[in-house]
Amino acid sequence: MGNLLQNLTPYSILSPYPYAAGDHQYYNAKIFKDNGVAWVIREKDLNSDEVLDIIDSVDVKEISKKIEELELIKPNGAKRIARLLEDLTK
Repeated sequence: MGNLLQNLTPYSILSPYPYAAGDHQYYNAKIFKDNGVAWVIREKDLNSDEVLDIIDSVDVKEISKKIEELELIKPNGAKRIARLLEDLTK
């Protein structure tokens, strides 16, 4: 999930690793899909036509607005976590 949050952009088309334990990558990616800020394509269904259709349909302003509203990505998240961990060890 951390990698997903760190690398997600308004243009994210996610293709989860199909052999991940419990298919957790798919379910993590699905959170973003269900909130309308990313697309998920299973590896077996991945093809250039579908990817190009998604790219053609992107409304960057709308997706960016949704990401901000949902607070799915926080600026400086890694630094915040590091500070929290440092505070816990004091």
